[in-house]
Amino acid sequence: MGDHLTEHQRNNFVPTLTHIEEKEDTKQEVIKVSNLIEKVENQNKRKHTLAEIREIVQHISKGQSDLNAENVQLILADKRFAQLFFNLFDENCLGVLKQSSWEEKLKAWTEVNPLQKCQKGQIKLDFVDLLESITYLCCQDKDITGEDFEKIISSKGVSKKLVKLLGDGENECTMEKFMDFIMAATKSCDLDNESKETLQAIFLKHAGNDKNEIGFSEFKKIIPSKDEFFVRRIFGLFDVDKSGTISVTEFTETLNQFSTDDDDS
Repeated sequence: MGDHLTEHQRNNFVPTLTHIEEKEDTKQEVIKVSNLIEKVENQNKRKHTLAEIREIVQHISKGQSDLNAENVQLILADKRFAQLFFNLFDENCLGVLKQSSWEEKLKAWTEVNPLQKCQKGQIKLDFVDLLESITYLCCQDKDITGEDFEKIISSKGVSKKLVKLLGDGENECTMEKFMDFIMAATKSCDLDNESKETLQAIFLKHAGNDKNEIGFSEFKKIIPSKDEFFVRRIFGLFDVDKSGTISVTEFTETLNQFSTDDDDS
């Protein structure tokens, strides 16, 4: 016999390989879905956080559409605002920010091309430099905690420089420009077209050719989590009309909502 396979073994060898390949494909699909659903969940939390930040800004500014340095200082010094703003940067809920990652994100917000000189771009870089200097004084080389973050953004000179920046040199800026700054500075990774298409294909695979909607029991097969509360929360995001089922239209529109331009609506 040696290393020779019998005819029976040869006949069963290919199906075994096929089964292994199918299991590997399923494993990769589970990993991909887990990553994509985490993005959807983060985007949903982000929208709620931005909405609460807007409420705080409106409350402190007493509904005024324009903000001066004093208004912005009160906003930046507000503990709840600072916590929410910090959370937008801390997407993975680690409780700390790596200085290098935070500074990279701020520099990405400036959208400055080092090869092109631009006055507005330089003002943005000056603002980022100010934050970096304060950060070093507060944290040295350590990670930034929520408490550190509150001290950094409420430090002397930050609000005045931010208003000048957002107000194009004026002593006031609009509340919308302030909110735009919050959203742009903490910009997260949206769902790209490839990710959306992957999730849509998995949805249709579980729905079958003869159905255009799925219930919770079928949805559970898509989400690789044993935490039923978590799965129901994700299910609720897609079940827009609260009918207990998710239609292809609801699924597609919800995905589009989480991949469009950032907002706090």
